[in-house]
Amino acid sequence: MRGPDADEWVKAADDERHDLGAKFADGKPALERAPRDAVPGGAIVRRSVGVCAEKRATNGKRGKKKFRWVCDGSRSAGEPQPAGASSPTCAASTVLLCLALGCAYDWHIVQKDITKAYLLAAPTRTYYVRYPPGFCAYLERKHDGDIPFNPSEYYLRVRKNLYGDEESGRILFDLIAAFLVRDLHMRHSPVGRCMFVLAFDDAAGSHIAAGARLTVVVLLYVDDILKFSVTARWRPRSRAQS
Repeated sequence: MRGPDADEWVKAADDERHDLGAKFADGKPALERAPRDAVPGGAIVRRSVGVCAEKRATNGKRGKKKFRWVCDGSRSAGEPQPAGASSPTCAASTVLLCLALGCAYDWHIVQKDITKAYLLAAPTRTYYVRYPPGFCAYLERKHDGDIPFNPSEYYLRVRKNLYGDEESGRILFDLIAAFLVRDLHMRHSPVGRCMFVLAFDDAAGSHIAAGARLTVVVLLYVDDILKFSVTARWRPRSRAQS
């Protein structure tokens, strides 16, 4: 925050704070400030860190600066690991298989990134994070030395999943998988839990008719989606689509 690019990093941190502080559909922000003396004794409190990255343009020149607020997922002594915390991982062999089939049968292949994916769902337990190291320097730079509050006197209650938390990946996977199965009528493939297929029988008008024709394959890899479809016109339609 004291280098020649300090103002750009402050802007990046501002953007992240705005995103995390914005009200979501349920009216809650991702992080909610709480005085330390109001946090119950024995509450789970984690460290957080600010990860700074600089994107590069396609021509190799320096691009936009990115700041991401990340939870330190390491547990304190004696803290149990949540049951079923790990998320299914899409195997490289599954991706290669689908790419080979897509090329052989001339399928349409599209890759999509889910913006701010982890913030779509809430954690399954109550926990807090501390302000990241260097946050005071950020406040000093932003407010010309007049810090509006002392970060050491507050914790932040986590209302939406943060990157770095051990449960976040699984919660996101469960959310997207439920949407694909319940609303888009897709099925888990026996090839792997991260592969979903949609078979549609034009004559029967059914997604599950015997001998139905394979229409769409979706692979989930954390917050990325790889879609294979027999036609470029296929679009998911459901009441839950946003």
